[in-house]
Amino acid sequence: MNDDTAELENGYLELKGMAQRVIDKLFSENEQFNLNYNDSIEELRVNYAEKPYRFRFVVQKYFMNVTFDYRPVPYRYILPVFHFYLTKKFSRSYDKAILDYRSDFIARTRNIVKLFPKLIQTEEDVSQIIKLIMACTLTTYVSYPIFSLPNGKLRLSYMSGFYLGIAYLISDKILDDKNISKEDKNDLHVEILNFLASPQKVEVKHPLLKAFASEVVVEFDPVACRSQYEILYYLQRIQFEDAQFELDDKSIESIKEKTVYSGLKTYLSLLAVRSCGRDFDMFQNFDTNFLYSLLVQLDDDLRDIRKDQEHGIRTFYSEPMQADLFSPHRLYLALVAIFVGKNKQLSWMYSDYFSHLNKTHDQNSLDHDKIMIFVEKTTASDLKDITRQILN
Repeated sequence: MNDDTAELENGYLELKGMAQRVIDKLFSENEQFNLNYNDSIEELRVNYAEKPYRFRFVVQKYFMNVTFDYRPVPYRYILPVFHFYLTKKFSRSYDKAILDYRSDFIARTRNIVKLFPKLIQTEEDVSQIIKLIMACTLTTYVSYPIFSLPNGKLRLSYMSGFYLGIAYLISDKILDDKNISKEDKNDLHVEILNFLASPQKVEVKHPLLKAFASEVVVEFDPVACRSQYEILYYLQRIQFEDAQFELDDKSIESIKEKTVYSGLKTYLSLLAVRSCGRDFDMFQNFDTNFLYSLLVQLDDDLRDIRKDQEHGIRTFYSEPMQADLFSPHRLYLALVAIFVGKNKQLSWMYSDYFSHLNKTHDQNSLDHDKIMIFVEKTTASDLKDITRQILN
């Protein structure tokens, strides 16, 4: 372990320790979430279950993900939305930019398929990359005042989303592959960490990393984009550690540890999307932002019960927990209460919860279906057509 890696390891352990302290406090203040949540849910059901879930709530959720700001959406964030809509509708330069980025994306992704055909095999794999690209570029778009977007920022966001998407596929397709030995997984994991810790010093050997490493360093200056490399290091650490973790739902300590992993993975993922090469303090307001990230993960898990069950992915909701020991529903609602306490206008989160409960077996809630619609509406591109050009 070199000095750069050792420094980041210390930072990772500090970050994980902070998360553990937040979870310990949360569980101790809520009697370990070991009471039957049905006893306290009926009043919430009466007040919120039938309330309609409006588009403005979707907008607010997105802006909280982007900004970690739990107040009402500031007006300065509304203007870029209208500007984006008008630009898309009337600007020829917008259409040209979309065509250029689409061509670049197809070419880049086809090259990856030629080199590593197992990494990108389905429409969902393609949509996973596009999802991160859209998240990064839109986050950048609303993070700057209208007409003052710095030159090159959108490209930096595009490339950031592209490589984030590839990183997630590497995790899903290689580091989670049961047919690959633990030794091979660990070797790749260690090499990824060493590269992220010292991108200009480490000579990578794994063919997968060699295909990207030199280009990543050119696109993202390790000095100017130091925060992004640091975030990705921590994200790789927590994802790999979580993949090795076996939950014992009879142990409250094991449940708490899994909660730490769930919250930290989402926290670091949100930071990775927000950073897009920018330098910022990832520890700022950590306690609150970590708890919000945990709520985002629980929200995703509750929404994706059917998909997780079909793919054998174990979450707090996809398999029954020991009801007398821990209720993930109580945890979810306790987190909602924290943020409603910060802003009463966030009470729609309760309606969101009941909406998820009513749609746990809905086959049309897969993430890539939503991405397909979003891509079509914002870029007039067909995800199925893009996938055909990449895989055929």
